[in-house]
Amino acid sequence: MQLIPFVVLISIVVIAIIRIYLKNKSKKLSEKFNCISSYSEKSSYEEAKERLSKRNDAVFVDIQTDLNNSFNGKIVSATEEDDFINHYVSHFKEAYSLAKTLKTFNITPSATITNLIHDFGNIKKLIRHHNNTIIDSLLDTHKDFFDHCLTIVR
Repeated sequence: MQLIPFVVLISIVVIAIIRIYLKNKSKKLSEKFNCISSYSEKSSYEEAKERLSKRNDAVFVDIQTDLNNSFNGKIVSATEEDDFINHYVSHFKEAYSLAKTLKTFNITPSATITNLIHDFGNIKKLIRHHNNTIIDSLLDTHKDFFDHCLTIVR
């Protein structure tokens, strides 16, 4: 009879210790993600040096911000898209794995972890939207030229 309360007490203590461990791991992972280097920092030394002189905060904010800062005014090619996605794969896997474990113990992951998982899930849409925005901007900028070309063709 006295064995059952003892087992329950041990189980509660073990679960509490696991929850504390997971909360600490979540906090450390969030701090790590706040220090992820921007994708743009992986380019050539000269380009990185130029960008750093323009902005000192070259750390990760979120994937969309990094995308816009890394490809500011440029269309993302298929190769660059793959490289950009690969830059975040290991971070996503780590965050997703921890989020699943946290969910098991009914712990809410930090906003940083949740946002990284969400942004990575939509990364192709973010890149497509970025490219469409750049294309629309270029077309608007050169509208008169294209209109002139079309009037000549007629």
